Amino acid sequence: MAKDHPVRFMREFVDQLDLAALGFAMPVSNEGRPAYAPGLLLKIWLYGYHQRVRSTRRLEVACRDQLPLMWLTGMIVPDHNSLWRFWRDNKKALRQLFQQSVRLAVAAGLVGLVLQAVDGTKIQAAAAAQGGWSKEKMKQLLTALDGELDEVERQLEQEGQAETTACRLPESLADRQALRATIQAGLSQLEQDGGAHYHPKEPEARRMKCQGRHPFAYNAQAVVDQSHGVVVAAEVTSEQDDSHQLVGMVEQAQQNNRRAQPSADRGRWQLRHGWSNRRGRRAAPEGIGPAEGRRIEKR
Repeated sequence: MAKDHPVRFMREFVDQLDLAALGFAMPVSNEGRPAYAPGLLLKIWLYGYHQRVRSTRRLEVACRDQLPLMWLTGMIVPDHNSLWRFWRDNKKALRQLFQQSVRLAVAAGLVGLVLQAVDGTKIQAAAAAQGGWSKEKMKQLLTALDGELDEVERQLEQEGQAETTACRLPESLADRQALRATIQAGLSQLEQDGGAHYHPKEPEARRMKCQGRHPFAYNAQAVVDQSHGVVVAAEVTSEQDDSHQLVGMVEQAQQNNRRAQPSADRGRWQLRHGWSNRRGRRAAPEGIGPAEGRRIEKR
């Protein structure tokens, strides 16, 4: 590998971390095949994030085919299930790791602490828009299901109890009850976040304006430092309005690098009347101003 290749930094960065102190799960194998080292799996995920590879199956293939990752892993090829379980079990620790990387960038002089810009983008969800439900449709379905359930229960009462060796719920009744529970859960979530659309396969997603359409999507936010394009804060939410995310992103950036001075596009700028979020008005942190219109490349 070339001396300036990013995988060299990934190796040294992970090797210097105290993964247990950061909250990473440290597996212990008393029987059978030894577990993969957390540091190895973390290096693979960092490489995947750097190369914009999110699929565990594609990461498994990359461990066999891509020379930088083969060098980073020492020719070890974890299966995709192991990679997925590592990500599932260490979500909070990965967030702590992100904070560590920001502070390392500050210490290395890669974060200028002069200007940091916050902006957002919509990321389309994997779920197809055709499978989603509107709030009105869900209420209509719930009313219809209640009527069908009442009819099935009435028929069962008329037929009486048949002598059987096992007591089981009719399949039609079980299916309707499961659908009813799904709809009720969706309506409850929409009531909490004020949304109007729900997808049973991807309940966190919401319809948002994205590339001229309104698919189910997420709102991804990032704060980027001007000096080297280092991302110093990031968050993904199901709220469509960017202005509700401004205060939280600024506070996260200040927490990660202590001395941040972020700016925002003028569409978010609400200092005249205070910044708002879904829980009410909040005062703007000191030293934050509108962006001057310069474009900062996100890396």
